[in-house]
Amino acid sequence: MADTLQELKDLVEPIKDGEVDPEAIAARQVVARLRELLEVIVASPITFAGESQPTVDVADIDVVVQRVTGQVRGVHADLAKLQGPASIRMIRVHGGDVDSSGEVTGVDLT
Repeated sequence: MADTLQELKDLVEPIKDGEVDPEAIAARQVVARLRELLEVIVASPITFAGESQPTVDVADIDVVVQRVTGQVRGVHADLAKLQGPASIRMIRVHGGDVDSSGEVTGVDLT
């Protein structure tokens, strides 16, 4: 990670120093990559003033099980912990043999 940070710093410095136009596509890509890395480090999305929070998009999930004796969920999300709007679609759970104590849920939003 230290190498990645150094590489991004080296790429951002010409933007900061005015040598590269901040509106240039390459500059925007470098800043976006730096933002992604910082979001991983702080384990939270970064939202700038005036910017809407990005939508959490969950789609096209297939869960296939042969036998269920406990609980199976395609998606489990704690709504209180989600930051910003969420889009959850096309979740498919295929259960073969479900015991009487088994439970199969496509989407669980608690």
